Amino acid sequence: MKSFTSRMFSRVFGTMIRGTKPQHIIIPMIAWIMLVNGFTRFSPIRIVIGAAAGLIFTLLWYLIGSIVIVQKNANVYSVLDSQGFCMEYLCVYEHERITNKPFRLDYALEYAEIFMNIGKPDEAIKYLNTLTIPANANPMFQASYFYIYVMSALKINNLAIAEDMWNRSTELINRISTNPASVPNGYLVILSMIYTDCLAARQSGDRTRLERAFQQTESAMSGEIGKEYAARSGNSFDIVRLYQLKTLGMTDRYNALLPEVRAKVESSEPMLACLKAMEIEDLSQIENGELPI
Repeated sequence: MKSFTSRMFSRVFGTMIRGTKPQHIIIPMIAWIMLVNGFTRFSPIRIVIGAAAGLIFTLLWYLIGSIVIVQKNANVYSVLDSQGFCMEYLCVYEHERITNKPFRLDYALEYAEIFMNIGKPDEAIKYLNTLTIPANANPMFQASYFYIYVMSALKINNLAIAEDMWNRSTELINRISTNPASVPNGYLVILSMIYTDCLAARQSGDRTRLERAFQQTESAMSGEIGKEYAARSGNSFDIVRLYQLKTLGMTDRYNALLPEVRAKVESSEPMLACLKAMEIEDLSQIENGELPI
């Protein structure tokens, strides 16, 4: 596997490239065309040179931006990469981003996620309850808040809390359903809803909840949500679908997909090595008939 810094750089740079809009390329190209041609002496060769210069300028801007982001974050995330979610990482994160530091909502959400993943989901919910998510907050933050809150509730086996958050987030859910591209990280909301239905079916024996989760998983994987997540080297939809197939008794399809998904997980190179280890553990739980939450 590549070094952590190279994996992080590839992820950051790739995210910038995927997020490029036409104007991000066109405006620099026009500016450089005007500059090269002196605003008055236009010629085909100068237009080509100016357009190329504009494109190179944009790529260099992304390159420099990616390097800055990596240098700013590597000292924190390298601990997570090597040690996974643990008390050591919690201490590093608190020191670098929480204790005596200006409040930032994105850091606060990551802080809650650490509690969720080190076996303290109840503490994650308590901390999230101290935060205020404005109605006009970045949809990415809204999606992350929803995911951490719901998954923390599921981890403490409290379906009521998860479904209450679901009911209170209809505007966000509808926005994702009608325009997935409008909510970065919207796949987190879909995954949370899928796992909520899976746990509800497990607790009550209501097969319709599990069937709905399966249909939503299939739909997400074939739509924009699944494509976005696949671009991040994530396998969570593949993994939860295996659980659904096994639990629904669709044995032939489960047996056919299991080795494919395992190979996909084992050959993956996510930015954080710990995520790969977590997915391998999820597969092990599914093989034992457990819901991997």
